[in-house]
Formats: sequence, structure tokens, C-alpha cells
Amino acid sequence: MRMPLQVKPDSCPPFEDTVRMPRCHSCGQPVGRMATDRLTGLLDRWGWEDHAPAAFARVVRNQIPAAMLVLDLDGFKQVNDDFGHVAGDVVLRATASRLRMVTLNEDLVSRYGGDEFLVLLPGATKNRAFDVARDIRREISRVSVRVPVTARQTAIVGGRTVSIGVALHLPMDNLDLFDLRLEAEAALRTAKKSGGDRVFFAGESACH
Repeated sequence: MRMPLQVKPDSCPPFEDTVRMPRCHSCGQPVGRMATDRLTGLLDRWGWEDHAPAAFARVVRNQIPAAMLVLDLDGFKQVNDDFGHVAGDVVLRATASRLRMVTLNEDLVSRYGGDEFLVLLPGATKNRAFDVARDIRREISRVSVRVPVTARQTAIVGGRTVSIGVALHLPMDNLDLFDLRLEAEAALRTAKKSGGDRVFFAGESACH
């Protein structure tokens, strides 16, 4: 049985801290809420589709590099099966918090669906993409959260791992955003088939 990794109790912020965002001064509603995943506070699928093309267009226009990371929590279905979907939601919020920790304000981070997350790193070289992927793996492994199992029972979920596929865009490349994502997703599949808990760069022959 997987043993939970113990960390400080405050390692996972409460839900309200995780999803806090600017609010409209007139109506009090979160700004851009229709493009925001209500569970994690990250961009949702539609928010990604709204913002990522513009960010990538700036990358192409300025002839700078970029990287896309597609990541998937290993064995996440087992969390739902063992502890319930409420517990899975807690793990997803903790994951979102860790992704924010290791990315910059100008990076785009999205929970695209389920336990799949997309990260666009404008201006990133291969070295930075590797550093971010490494930091994500480290931070996910440190997640340890208390989750409700029944009305009177809780459990600790920890020691999770993540698989990450990375695709790089270089100046003068012909890949568009959609192609870049396809390359990153193919790299993710290779990482998963290789056993998970690893990073795979598109076009390379070995995982990291």
C-alpha cells in the first residue's frame, strides 16, 4: 500500500484560498469566472482556448521560444475509487496550488479536464521547461492532504506522482499551438507507458 508523505499541515491551502480571484467592483462576481475552473481557480478548457492562442501568437510574433507541458496525475482514478470524489477534488485543488507555486505570472496554467493540466511557458528554453517539469514532480510528491471519507472519518492522501509530456517551440518553427499540444500529449503517453512518474520531451528517445 502506498504510504502517504507527511508534510506540514498547512501545505495545502483551504479551498477559498485556492480559488480566490479578483472580483468586479460593481457586481462582486469573480472576474473572468466563465473562463475559470471553479474547483481549482485555474483556467478551464474554455479559458485556455480564449487565452492560449493569443499568448502563442505573441511568442511567434516576437520570435521567442516556448514550451508546452501536458501533465496527468498517476493513478488518480484510484484516489476516487478508494476515498471518493470529494477526496479527489481536494487532491486536484492541492495540485493546482502547487502548479501556481512553480510557474510565473505570464505562464498559462489550465485544468483542461479531469486530472489533465496544460501549462504554456512563453519564452521558455528547454532548460527552463525541464526545471519547471522537475519542480512540478517534486511538489506533487510533497502533497499530503487530509480528505473526508465519511461524515465522521478522514484519511491522509499523499505520495502522489505525475507524468509530464513536454513539447518545445523554437523561433521559426512551423508548429502552431494545436500541433505543439499534440506533440506534448504524445510525449505524455510515452511517459505513462514507460511507467509514469517521469518527464518525456517530444522528439527524444529517453524519459527524464
